[in-house]
Amino acid sequence: MAKNVTKKTWLKRILPCVMAGILVIAVPWKNNIQTVQAKEPIVVVIDPGHGGVGGTNEGTKTGPYLEKTMTLLTAQAMKNTLEQFEGVKVYLTRESDREVSLQQRADIAKAYDADFFFSIHYNSIGTHDRYGTEVWTSAFGDCYAKGQTFGSLYLEEMQSAYQTLPRGVKVRIGATGKDYYGVIRACTAYGIPSVIMEHCFVDNANDAALISNPEKIAALGVTDALAAAKYLKLKSATLGIDYTNVSYPVSGAPAGGKALPDVTGPEWVTASLLGYDDGQKMASFSLKSCDSQSALLYYSYSTDGGATFSSNIPWTNQSLAGSGSQGEMRITIPVSSGTNVIFRVSNQYDLTALSNAVTVS
Repeated sequence: MAKNVTKKTWLKRILPCVMAGILVIAVPWKNNIQTVQAKEPIVVVIDPGHGGVGGTNEGTKTGPYLEKTMTLLTAQAMKNTLEQFEGVKVYLTRESDREVSLQQRADIAKAYDADFFFSIHYNSIGTHDRYGTEVWTSAFGDCYAKGQTFGSLYLEEMQSAYQTLPRGVKVRIGATGKDYYGVIRACTAYGIPSVIMEHCFVDNANDAALISNPEKIAALGVTDALAAAKYLKLKSATLGIDYTNVSYPVSGAPAGGKALPDVTGPEWVTASLLGYDDGQKMASFSLKSCDSQSALLYYSYSTDGGATFSSNIPWTNQSLAGSGSQGEMRITIPVSSGTNVIFRVSNQYDLTALSNAVTVS
């Protein structure tokens, strides 16, 4: 990126040009809402998730947000930005609101002899209690290594640009022992590295500012493109960006050729009372947790014996060792004397463990 220009300022400069090149979407916004060694040019296929009119593949629908519309807008901005870099050819799996099967999306990538496949998505959950950015990739071999490498880089870009909570680069295995997500499974069968990029949760207030208008949804595509360009070590004279000599951590293939998802919550969670201010009705706690397989993600607390919990709060103080983590949070919450407080800690796979009960006194 050009010197002396902040990332947010630079985004403001490029976004109008990107938006001018995006196809007009027929559905009104308010109503619907490792170092890469590849051939020249590098071929990228971008997949706007979901699509189709009147079908069952429109994606999440929450308030004004319609996922199939959002993914196309983001993907078009990603394509328009990435095409301004040298030595890369970029294609979309769909350029309009039409249904494309998961296998067809991978077939398109194979037909173009793609070096990488990026599937654009937005998240939601029935409990509405999750937020942040996550990436899903293959659990197998070189596709895992490249997906993990890009995914980690992308989460850093999102956190730097928007302060999103990084929910991790994850794998999921289906009942057959292969990748769970169909588009990843199909791409892996063709030997094409692939990721599903879940930008944020449209149903959570913590992420709402990211997607409050079409310009912001397009801006996410610009960030996607910059992360891809950095991963692919591209440069653009037009944009004044040169990533050819950038360095970043590179993931290796998993031991035994297959990575396994975490299926258990943190091994332990312990809480202890540090002090209580009876005048302010505020209690301070030390909360410690350990998870040998995943990063710690959120904590929450209950003052009614575990019947209900507070909203999820990011776990920010942890040391990472391998794929696991442990840490301690110092927490102050409003609570009355005599109340029993229980804490709940979630890892990046949204698996949880409860602490001991602590009586405030």
